[in-house]
Amino acid sequence: MAVKKKSAKEVAKPKMENPAAQPQVISGTKVKVRNPLMVVVFGFITLGIYWLYWFYETRKELYGLIKKQGNVVVDTILLFVPLVNLWVLYKYSLDIEELSKGKQNKWVILLLWIVLFPIAQYMIQEEINKHA
Repeated sequence: MAVKKKSAKEVAKPKMENPAAQPQVISGTKVKVRNPLMVVVFGFITLGIYWLYWFYETRKELYGLIKKQGNVVVDTILLFVPLVNLWVLYKYSLDIEELSKGKQNKWVILLLWIVLFPIAQYMIQEEINKHA
């Protein structure tokens, strides 16, 4: 009984069972669709740990989507430094405004980050999902 050899195309081509479930690659950036409500819920359940992870991941995606360079790790660490964290959130808000082509106002996003950050996360995640 002879074993059939696979061609190079068959070996190199990965099988995708559900292409809709795979993150879409936009200019080298994988954008994951997340349920905005679950981002908020998971943040409360994990006492804020998920929110830090979410910030890190969405910041990385945001840099890729707007073709901007930045250090995601430094941005995340600077969230713990008083006053500097406001600058980080302002820059994040600017990038969300750029991504939305002006539909989201940077000042509204920044104010929500400071006062009601779960609402800001919900709005930001909805905007990022539009680009996934």
